[in-house]
Parts: sequence; structure tokens; C-alpha cells
Amino acid sequence: MKSAGRRCPGAVRGAQACENMAGGRGYVGDLLAHGTPTLAAEGPRRIVAATDVANVPTAAAFRRAGYSEVGRLFRYHWRTS
Repeated sequence: MKSAGRRCPGAVRGAQACENMAGGRGYVGDLLAHGTPTLAAEGPRRIVAATDVANVPTAAAFRRAGYSEVGRLFRYHWRTS
């Protein structure tokens, strides 16, 4: 899969990098179509994906790919400066 003139990584660890390279270009469906069966072939009990709550297009792509929303995560960060 090509994205923004660069090759997206195929490894699990590369999925976030691929998303960052391709963000906003509509490649999430292709990434899920390739990545989900690749991961499933390894035999995991489940595959977990995540996106920001406000990222409606990616959330819709997850649903089209057969993923179900099972919860929402809120992360908070505080720093002294």
C-alpha cells in the first residue's frame, strides 16, 4: 500500500506510522482491508483498534470493516509547566 509517496509499513507497529503518513487522505479503509486479515491470520483472540472520538471518518471505516465500538477512552495529562 502506498501513501503520500512513501510505503506504509506492514507490521503491526507500523500501523500508527502509516495512519500518521496518510492521515486525511482516505487510506484507512485500505489499511484495514489489508491489515485486519493479516493480523487475523496470526490467530489472535481479538484485534483492537482505536481512534479519537472526534475522528468520525475513521470510526466509520472501523465499523465498515466489521469492528464494533466496545468503549471510549478518555486520557488526561497534567504537567507542571
